[in-house]
Amino acid sequence: MKNLYKFLIFFFRVNWFKTIIFNIRYLKFSQACKFPVLIYGKSSFTGRGKIILPSKLYFGMIKLGLRFETACVSPQGIHMKNEGCIIFDGSAKIGNAAGVVVGKNATLRLGKNFDTNGNISIHCFSSVKVGRNFALGCDSVINDSDMHEHYDPTTNIKSPVSLPIVIGDNVWCCQRSMVLKGAIVPDWTTIGAMSVVTRKFELEPYSIITGIPAKQINKKLKRIDTEYLEGKGPDWLLTSGLNTYTPQK
Repeated sequence: MKNLYKFLIFFFRVNWFKTIIFNIRYLKFSQACKFPVLIYGKSSFTGRGKIILPSKLYFGMIKLGLRFETACVSPQGIHMKNEGCIIFDGSAKIGNAAGVVVGKNATLRLGKNFDTNGNISIHCFSSVKVGRNFALGCDSVINDSDMHEHYDPTTNIKSPVSLPIVIGDNVWCCQRSMVLKGAIVPDWTTIGAMSVVTRKFELEPYSIITGIPAKQINKKLKRIDTEYLEGKGPDWLLTSGLNTYTPQK
């Protein structure tokens, strides 16, 4: 009965119409027939950009628009506009009420076990590359562009509108954080809540950066959920939309 209950929750949460359309529209038939991408909520998709998946696929490995955080109550799924290229290097989950925009000739690359809560925004007009086991808290932003041209009036030097963003492995961005153009975040970094990252950092593993603009503080933190992700492989039970990971006391 417990397994039946989980299956029913999973079945009725998926937007099957949008799921079928998405897989057929963006993937090769040999990939689409496996339904590696599941769509949730009132989602929308525009643009004819590319979506590239790894060679090894399984059903539901990528979940878009899934309501995962109880406090994110929006019925909206994901709103994606892709005019460039989105590369998934493995399993991924993007929460409800998310907006993802990839501009023409831009590349958004998401590492294995990419994981976000709801109400997040990703804008990629140059290049955004994210490593494996990345976690992004609710109401957070990744944006590699200022969206408009500007210059320094004292020097008349024009600033580039967009600059690449590189985020390493096992990075945790806490809620309402912002990672902006030109940011480079090394492996095993934690970005504190409501922080704004605007530059390149060279840090030892387990460092914490926080503030506006973000600066390193004299503290260390190591996520333990990465050990679960690396040791267990893909979390099959997330197919039901339920978080099966419980931190050890």
